[in-house]
Amino acid sequence: MAEHYSQIDLPPFLMIILPLLVLTLLIILAIKQIESLELTESTTSSNVQLTLLSQIFGEIREGMVITNNKGHIISVNKAFCNLTGYSSEEVIGQNPRILSSGKQSPEFYAKMWRSVFQHGHWSGEVWNRKKNGELYAEQLTITALKDGEHKTSHYVGLFFDITQKKELQEKLSTLAHYDALTSLPNRSLFNDRFHQAIAHSSRTETQLAICFLDLDDFKPINDNFGHDVGDELLIEVGKRLTKSVRKEDTVSRQGGDEFVILLSDLESYAQCEQTIKRIQHAIGLPFIIKENSHSVSASIGIALYPSQKTDIDGLMRAADNAMYQAKLEGKHRYRLFDDQSSQPSNNREEQLQEIRTAILSDDFYLYFQPKVNIAQGRVFGFEALVQWDHPQKGKLKPEDYAHLVENSDIELKIGYWSISAALKQLEIWEELNIQLEISINISTAVLQDENFYQNFRHILKNHPKAKPKLLQMEILESAHSRENYSLSKIIKTCNDSWGVSFAWDHFGVGNTSLSQLHSSSANTIKVDKYFIAHMLEVPSDFMFIEGTIGLAKSFNRNIIAKGVTTNAQGSMLIIMGCNNIQGSAIENPMPANEVPNWLETFKPKQQWIDSNSQYKTTKSRRIKLLKLLNSHWQQHFEENICAPPKSEEHWPVIDIRYNHFGHWIKRAKQEGYFTPDWIEKVSTAYDKVCLISHLLLLEYQNESYTAAKEGLKAFHNAFEKIDQLLDQS
Repeated sequence: MAEHYSQIDLPPFLMIILPLLVLTLLIILAIKQIESLELTESTTSSNVQLTLLSQIFGEIREGMVITNNKGHIISVNKAFCNLTGYSSEEVIGQNPRILSSGKQSPEFYAKMWRSVFQHGHWSGEVWNRKKNGELYAEQLTITALKDGEHKTSHYVGLFFDITQKKELQEKLSTLAHYDALTSLPNRSLFNDRFHQAIAHSSRTETQLAICFLDLDDFKPINDNFGHDVGDELLIEVGKRLTKSVRKEDTVSRQGGDEFVILLSDLESYAQCEQTIKRIQHAIGLPFIIKENSHSVSASIGIALYPSQKTDIDGLMRAADNAMYQAKLEGKHRYRLFDDQSSQPSNNREEQLQEIRTAILSDDFYLYFQPKVNIAQGRVFGFEALVQWDHPQKGKLKPEDYAHLVENSDIELKIGYWSISAALKQLEIWEELNIQLEISINISTAVLQDENFYQNFRHILKNHPKAKPKLLQMEILESAHSRENYSLSKIIKTCNDSWGVSFAWDHFGVGNTSLSQLHSSSANTIKVDKYFIAHMLEVPSDFMFIEGTIGLAKSFNRNIIAKGVTTNAQGSMLIIMGCNNIQGSAIENPMPANEVPNWLETFKPKQQWIDSNSQYKTTKSRRIKLLKLLNSHWQQHFEENICAPPKSEEHWPVIDIRYNHFGHWIKRAKQEGYFTPDWIEKVSTAYDKVCLISHLLLLEYQNESYTAAKEGLKAFHNAFEKIDQLLDQS
């Protein structure tokens, strides 16, 4: 497992700036050396040094500009010209302010030069403008040079382009504050709005309400009509919710079909009820998606502040509890949290007792799904998944009863049982010389239990042959996004004291900020299977995965892709830089007694290993990615054309403005790995593919099925032309 992690202790920002500072120092020394040389034809040593220093100045990849003490440019290097678009002749004698973008205020520059005057240097990020008007971000270091009388003689500016990094940060920052699907505020931004509303409520002596909304009958729509229809419905629900509340209120999507609404500045509960009724009426109206009508309703739980004197987590739990009661009463209802609604119903208590009995009767088991480095073809661990073998209902997964056990003693019992079962399995494997990591899902309620350390030590004592360093605990990213100091301390203590590692599960579904990712002690990111499932079809999901991979590398985190179901997904992930995966493309979860035999018979997939070895350059990886996308898109479209008509077909996106082809071409233009002429030929070829596809789709929709199938020959020829162009790249 050790190869997953490289030990880098420097903060990421220092890792960026430090090389620049070192290079600046070397250049300053070089300039000083030039000034000190006596330039005579007979001084061979001086000429050699001058030649060397001149070569360094001309060939370094960072842009460099030297001005006199009045701020007039006297020299720039080749990299400066390449980065800004200006020739040296155009800028000599000019002031560097010709590059100014106007994005920084006069106060910014005043502070910058004040630092240079007082300390002799300044380093930071600046937005400038190229000759063609394009904005770019740079990491800039300015240093003042002194003469023999300790007076400033020159200024040296050294910079490199960080535009792509800033754009990635901006995209990820958006992801950290807004839901990727509905563009509604996510949990992180919702928390900020809540604290603002609390402060306002205290000043004005008004109330606020947390309303937890869960859609009724959403799952059948998702299952029967597909995730794309489900996603469209969720987007429309978000729009209707936003229209149903005031501008000062906040609508947030928490994940899945759950929404939370913050109603602030309320005079009375009656005012809240009016809004809830308006929301339920809006959600109850039919949704027309792809010419089909879909109906859902909403169950809503409400918690009022300051009636409930607690923090946001307490109010959320109260509202969630009230929503659960509303569902038990028949759905399409709302319920205000009170002491009575906080008590479990008799039915729920019976179910909880059934779970307690199941734990004591050993009806809970761990099933194990392999985690594999597919680039190397090597198994490095298993995720242990809890299964309840119910005597009447069969195998039940945690999500089947999670809503019952949350905030109960059962949640802790299952958590400690999972830890004990995982350590017991590690002992068994140790006897079989199997030393592989086991990861288990743990709720934060277990980690923050006041007896956690005592209980964990006791469990370890009961399993002395198990190696804690092979145990990994997975916590939902949504819990990490609310991570507090105590939880961070617990994670760090477990890691430092016993070597237990931690992972962020379902990454992308929660709402983690960049600062939380940087500061968290969890060392593994697990990308949620939702994004993996759609990566070959939805450019935004592909970009999210690519951004997350880059983010994991920047913050020295290991990354695993969950829910990989096809060979194409595996190949694409390898080329994108994610080698560790789990999913049915490797193996479904299995009982513990099947693991040893599976390990002996496991055979790596050669096409994945080839993908890792064949595509080393960025250009070759880009081409391979496009070929994978082409193959998937072509196969998907052709299968639909050849299949019998269905009431609801899911077609790949044809419009090049929104599909993977258009995204790939746009990116190819920006990156510069391909010639403009070649990109233009590829764009034209794709335009032809999209035109033919659109005509075939029209034939199919007009029930001219034979004509549509006959048109596939031209469809194939158009794709062959693209393949030829890709091979010529």
